[in-house]
Amino acid sequence: MRRVSFLMNKKCTLWSPFFLFLVSAISTTASAKMPLECGTLANHYGPYNYANLEHRRTKLPVVEHAHFTNKVEQLISGESGTIEGDLDYTLRTFPNHHRALAAFSNQERAQKRVNPEYKTGYFTVNCYFLRAIANAPDDPVVYLLYGIYNDRLKLFDKAEENYLKSIELNSKSSSAHYNLGLLYYRMARYDQSLKHAKIAYSRRFPLPGLMNKLKKSGHWN
Repeated sequence: MRRVSFLMNKKCTLWSPFFLFLVSAISTTASAKMPLECGTLANHYGPYNYANLEHRRTKLPVVEHAHFTNKVEQLISGESGTIEGDLDYTLRTFPNHHRALAAFSNQERAQKRVNPEYKTGYFTVNCYFLRAIANAPDDPVVYLLYGIYNDRLKLFDKAEENYLKSIELNSKSSSAHYNLGLLYYRMARYDQSLKHAKIAYSRRFPLPGLMNKLKKSGHWN
C-alpha cells in the first residue's frame, strides 16, 4: 500500500501577513520546548517559513538552487557536499520545508536498511520534525508528514496524534484522511477507517487501495 502525502507547491494555500506574524510569535515560544539535542532555530540565514509566499519568493530560490536540487531530493548525491549536509542546510533555513522533510525521512529509511545503526551526522529526523513544528506550528502538512514518519516506525499513537492535528488544521486534506484511514485499518479500527476513507474519497482522493482493503475485508458499505 502506498502512503501518500500532499506536498505544497506553487498552487498551495498561503497565509496572510497577520497570520504569519502570529505564527512567528508562537514559534519563538514553541522552540524553547524542543529537546536540547534538537538545538535552536537561530540561524545565520532565516529561519523562514515555507508556507509564507514572500519567503518562498525571495528566500527559497537561492537555498534550493545551491542545496535542494533534484539530485538531492531524489537522494542521488549531494550538491555542495553530502546529501545529509544539503538537507540539513535546507531545513535550518526553512525548518518546515515539506519536500526536504520528506527527503530526509526517506534518506534515513533507505540508509537504515543497509545499516540499522545509521546516524544522520546532524540532528535526528525526529528533531527536524520537532524543529519544523516549532517554526510553523500551524502548518498542517508538517503534521501529516510527521504522522507518516511515525507510522513507518509503527509508533501508531504518535502517528494518529499527528494525522488528527493535520486534519484539525486542514479538514479538507484528502491525504490526511486517507493516511489516517490506513492507520485505523491496520489497527483493526474498521469503523473509523471507513469514516476517513469516505471523507478522502468524497474529496476525490485518487488511489483505491484503502477502499479495496475495506471491501475485501467486508467493512465497506
